[in-house]
Amino acid sequence: MLEGETEKPMSEHRLTTSVIVADADRVLVISDETGGVLRWRLPRGIVREGESLRAAARRGFAEEVGLPVNIGELAFVAEFLSSSRTFELHFGFVGRLPQIDIALDGRSPKPADAAEARFIPTGELRAHIRHRPLVIAIETWQDERALRYHVFDLDRIPIEID
Repeated sequence: MLEGETEKPMSEHRLTTSVIVADADRVLVISDETGGVLRWRLPRGIVREGESLRAAARRGFAEEVGLPVNIGELAFVAEFLSSSRTFELHFGFVGRLPQIDIALDGRSPKPADAAEARFIPTGELRAHIRHRPLVIAIETWQDERALRYHVFDLDRIPIEID
């Protein structure tokens, strides 16, 4: 074990997924209200017992956006470490909408669980998604289009974008 690391029991570990649906210059984001605050994020899901990562990503997207999605390659993996929060291992997948011509023509899909779903210009990610580690992972994938593994110590870096 490295200096500063702590071992947590498996019950305190969580596997999560998100789906990046993007065209040349836009990304699909959804909003939800948590504690009275409206936040934007990628569609996501928590992996259930016995469920594959891809199945969790597909299910989470369908539940939150109300559309089916084809799950493609893995875009990023992110570890979220914190002394005060549950350890989270997050898998970000690239997704493609089967009805891509309809879904990307300027109209937003009708969300199921989310308050709103919309395509935003990639240059506006930081104005919409306030979770710094997620924005870093998405931007890195957009720039490199290659799988990257990120480790974010949430005790040492600010989570929210200024």
